[in-house]
Amino acid sequence: MLMVGMLRAALKGARKTEIVYKTNLNFRQAQKYLDFLLSKGLITVECSSGRSKTYRTTEKGRAFIERYEKTLELIS
Repeated sequence: MLMVGMLRAALKGARKTEIVYKTNLNFRQAQKYLDFLLSKGLITVECSSGRSKTYRTTEKGRAFIERYEKTLELIS
């Protein structure tokens, strides 16, 4: 699942460029998914020096990843 890949990429904090490269999305697609994840509280954004933003997976996002992985175990 694409959103889980984005959450994994941001576990330790990642800029949008890193998330784009790790998930093979373009910037426009990535922004739509990031906006959705932000709205659901699965990821946060931290503004560092200048205009760069760092995205970080929240505890709720970590729980989502765990439940997703357990679900995969059940169906495989």
